[in-house]
Amino acid sequence: MNPGETTWHSPFAFDSEGVNAGVWRSLGSTSADVVGFERPTKHPDNDPVLSHPRREIESDIGVYSRAIVDLRSRLNSLTYIGRLPPELLSEILVCVAMDAYFSTVRPGAPGYWYNRLSWIRLSYVCRLFRSVALGTPRFWSYLRLVKSSAFQQLLARSRSAPLYITGHVNYSIGKDRLPALVTLLQHSHRLREFRIEASCRLLQNLCSEIVSPLKVLEKLVLKTDEGYYGDFATTTLVPVVASIDVAPRRLRHLELYGLPFSWSDPVLSFPCFTSLIITGKSATSRRHFFDVGTLAKLLTALEGCAHCLENLELDEVFPPMALTSPDNPSLPPPSRLTPFPSLKNVRFVSDSFRIAYVLNHMSLPPATSLNLVARNPAGIDELMRTLWTHTSRGDPLAQVKFRAPSGPDPLTLYGWRGPIKSSQQPLFQVSFAGYTLVQNTLPDVVQHSQDIFAPVETLRLSGGFFALTKWADIFVRFPSVRTLILDEHAWSEFFTGLMTPLRAQNGAIYPPLPALTTVKLAGFRFFLPQDNMYPFDELLDWMIFRCNYGCPVDKITLRSCRHANHADVQLLKGVVVDVDWDEEELGDTTDEDAYDSDQWPGSSEDTYFGYRYGYGEY
Repeated sequence: MNPGETTWHSPFAFDSEGVNAGVWRSLGSTSADVVGFERPTKHPDNDPVLSHPRREIESDIGVYSRAIVDLRSRLNSLTYIGRLPPELLSEILVCVAMDAYFSTVRPGAPGYWYNRLSWIRLSYVCRLFRSVALGTPRFWSYLRLVKSSAFQQLLARSRSAPLYITGHVNYSIGKDRLPALVTLLQHSHRLREFRIEASCRLLQNLCSEIVSPLKVLEKLVLKTDEGYYGDFATTTLVPVVASIDVAPRRLRHLELYGLPFSWSDPVLSFPCFTSLIITGKSATSRRHFFDVGTLAKLLTALEGCAHCLENLELDEVFPPMALTSPDNPSLPPPSRLTPFPSLKNVRFVSDSFRIAYVLNHMSLPPATSLNLVARNPAGIDELMRTLWTHTSRGDPLAQVKFRAPSGPDPLTLYGWRGPIKSSQQPLFQVSFAGYTLVQNTLPDVVQHSQDIFAPVETLRLSGGFFALTKWADIFVRFPSVRTLILDEHAWSEFFTGLMTPLRAQNGAIYPPLPALTTVKLAGFRFFLPQDNMYPFDELLDWMIFRCNYGCPVDKITLRSCRHANHADVQLLKGVVVDVDWDEEELGDTTDEDAYDSDQWPGSSEDTYFGYRYGYGEY
């Protein structure tokens, strides 16, 4: 065998130790006796006799394969989608890539924690799809951070198209993603949207490394994970942008979560923001958060973008403030009033004083929706006074809802101006997270509400208001209520408050809620077997009480009431003209529905029952 030649073992080759050798021996011969036999030792490609015809056959196969592919392409061109103009098909591919990107960018969305690039499969459908995809840079511009080698190839295919980038970098995949981030810095001038979740230190290093102008950046989302990454106390305050020279002059949307931040940051120096969302440390965090500046700097930053701002969310990023008197704290008068003509949504999370102070410096449109979370019991009077100022700028309130605390959810107040439409945002939503006892909180809220509830026509109580005894002080603030809705059983002194006569300034005596005509009850308990109590008797007495004062209820609706029966409903019909009962006699067997009187009635079963069988949300 010559050097470089490869031995080829044919299935028909004779082997002196194999079966074929045995056949030759049976014939009295050996393989060596066969005249002209030579064991093949070369591959056909190396055989000069066979290589040429083999290459010709393979060439013919290639020709016919290409012909088949061409025929299939011609067949595909006869389909409806194959007849689309390349320009239209290109737009369709871009829409698919956009949908795949925007459907996974929010935390909790399917695919958020996975680097799914499933939309790339469209480039493998057929020759036409791949040709159009490779010729459409925008198809490759909606990207997630992936391994560096693949990310470089995707960036190359995007050419000069604006980039939409999202991704998260944690300890398990950091080594694969960091080189991709370094590569991305070279294309920072093409970034139009950038979302990244990583450690605080990595985000700050990234911000300091951006030295080229962010010419087309419109949306920036930087998020840290407090549960896994470094402590704020060991992190130096770094601006979101290194200098005014690289600041994104077209930035419209900024979101910062848990990133050490200052209201003097250069990123806030441009007046084009439409959405500003900044979240500091969580309420339960024990770590130190950097001084974000002063209230004057906060107001200055908001004034700079007041004309265009549509959405404003500030969570635990309010600077400290000085009150007028430690013994009798009150807010100083506003130094100036800044109009926000385009503002639609406001969400503030802080103590009542600071929320009220900032709102007092803002002139909001009447339709602006407020979502306020007060984490400190002090300052409720200032907060309600500010809320009254906002609601008095437009049409009066028509509907109000109080949601009782349940688990981590605090007491919450909702208000709407007119009839509620599907998925309509309330005019205001105020959560009193710093309050622990609802029997003290709700009366305080109503007491300091000025006349904000005077025009309300629909009052809704959702959840169980246990141990609340000052119902009479609450109902006196709702003189115009025509519809009362209860999503849970009326506990404690509820009916006592409704049957406490009130005296007008002219000396006339009238019942609470004098304009009431309709009552809707859900989950009401006609009978409490464990305590041998009959709340239905209190309900019936209330109806009779109103009739005696000449203010009868015209209609009462009963839904999913426990221990209801036809005899009691007939008694109710003798007092109320229109009784709408769903005839669900829940709780006929007392063993299952009786609750333990030694157990606080705010158990998960009661709360679940109330929300499940209560009236639907507005």
